[in-house]
Amino acid sequence: MARLTLKSLFTRARDPAPAPAAEIVTNREAAQIELDAAQAAVEAASATYASGLLSATDDALRALDGARQDAGMRLDRAEALVAAFADQLVQADEAERKAALARIVEQATSDQSELRDLVERELPSMAVKARAILALRDRAERTTSAANRALETAGETSRLPHVEAFRAQPGRPREELNREVRDLWVDDAGNAVAFQDKIRTQGDGSGSLTLPRAHHVHHFTRRRRFEVIEFLPEVRATRPASLAETVSVPDVYAPAQAGERKPETTTRPVEPARDVVSRKPALGTRMAMGRG
Repeated sequence: MARLTLKSLFTRARDPAPAPAAEIVTNREAAQIELDAAQAAVEAASATYASGLLSATDDALRALDGARQDAGMRLDRAEALVAAFADQLVQADEAERKAALARIVEQATSDQSELRDLVERELPSMAVKARAILALRDRAERTTSAANRALETAGETSRLPHVEAFRAQPGRPREELNREVRDLWVDDAGNAVAFQDKIRTQGDGSGSLTLPRAHHVHHFTRRRRFEVIEFLPEVRATRPASLAETVSVPDVYAPAQAGERKPETTTRPVEPARDVVSRKPALGTRMAMGRG
């Protein structure tokens, strides 16, 4: 590894300022390369020193020992470098976790504040409208019942509809659009097959079907007459739940409890009962207590 790059790594390892996790990972990978190289240098220096123990001069052996020590120092620094970046990565991950948690809490707090503002601003007027709707519905139900009773008394056969009849969706009957008999290609079980319009009649009267991206040709030798009916399906009438059941009028705030709070007292033991008499009671007292 180039000395400038290694020097830069040591500078980054000492820097207390937080760095992005991706940058720390890159630094740690570079430090691992230096660690691998330092381990190889230690092994080589140790082997060279060992090989010169019997043949090298004292000065040469001291030089080899110095090289071995330098290699060991390089290894120690590389290990410290890798450990520093590993610690930085742990701190970066923890910082990101805390930041993510802070964002979640901040979003929830913001939503709560927005909800409170909206409720305090809109719910009072909505409650007024809802109460007006329910009151008018109740009045309309009473007047409709009275009107229908009056119609019945007068001998009329017509009746007013339910007060919420306008909210219902009427049903529609099944409607036939077309009916015809078709001669269709069928499989061996006599069932009509798909892609009738793509089946080509061959010279011998059979049918063949080749589908896009298919690897083989389908052959059909049987036909069958079917009655084909085109229709619009039935739509059932629907009626929503009554407004009296679904419309509620909540208060903006919980109702305050009436009156002032009054102090209350509770008593509970905190230790076993203990004797407090410092002398034996008189004979009469012992007999009264049931003791001999």
